[in-house]
Amino acid sequence: MQHRRALANDWNYSNPILLEAEIGYEKDTKKFKIGDGVTAWTSLAYYSGPLSKSVVLCAAFTPTAIGPDPAELTVPFSNDGITPVNWAVRGIRFRVQTAGGAPSVRIEKSPGAGLFAPSTVGTVTLGAGAYEGNSVSSLGSVTSGEKLRFNVLETGTSEHWTIQVDLAQ
Repeated sequence: MQHRRALANDWNYSNPILLEAEIGYEKDTKKFKIGDGVTAWTSLAYYSGPLSKSVVLCAAFTPTAIGPDPAELTVPFSNDGITPVNWAVRGIRFRVQTAGGAPSVRIEKSPGAGLFAPSTVGTVTLGAGAYEGNSVSSLGSVTSGEKLRFNVLETGTSEHWTIQVDLAQ
């Protein structure tokens, strides 16, 4: 499949109207726009696509007891660092270097201000002998500025935990 392509100056000079769903690619800037069949090139916005981010809550961490981790991580804003985003939690990945028992972790969120008032985003429990687990169902959403933390529900004999939350717009 090949799309219409030209240099940015050429697109701006000719200012064409792209057909609905037609893609116009700028060879020099590597940006593109998608037509709607009505709007001229210079009035179309560049395609930015949906945002996604992965937030690592901990890496190489060995829990010593069950309970919430006191460290909190702020849910990120958009790529400009200012615009708030309502993120859908697409997955929680939980990995351990060694596994014994069935370690389990709950991801919690809380409003950005005041004391941490947790509500559950998702929970991941590894089976005995498992090294990695994912949670991809019944996950909540989080908003820029909210706080995330993990709550150790069961340690087993695991060490060197890595917990990652995958967010998407």
